[in-house]
Amino acid sequence: MNITPAESDLLQELVSEFNYPDFDDAKHVTASMLSKQMGVTHRAASDRLERLFHKGKLKRERVRVTGGYRAWGYYKD
Repeated sequence: MNITPAESDLLQELVSEFNYPDFDDAKHVTASMLSKQMGVTHRAASDRLERLFHKGKLKRERVRVTGGYRAWGYYKD
């Protein structure tokens, strides 16, 4: 397949946009981790993390977890 320079620019832009950082266990907490630790449902853990995020107490970023899946990784600045 031949890719023109314009297509290459678009391709590189899309790759960088969807190239999420890897999960860092020293930095990130996910809803799955919190739900297991607290013994609550995934939804309850997610709601708690989202509440803290919207209050400005946590930040979040999309991260790549095991198996290439994506999740919100919450962290303190």
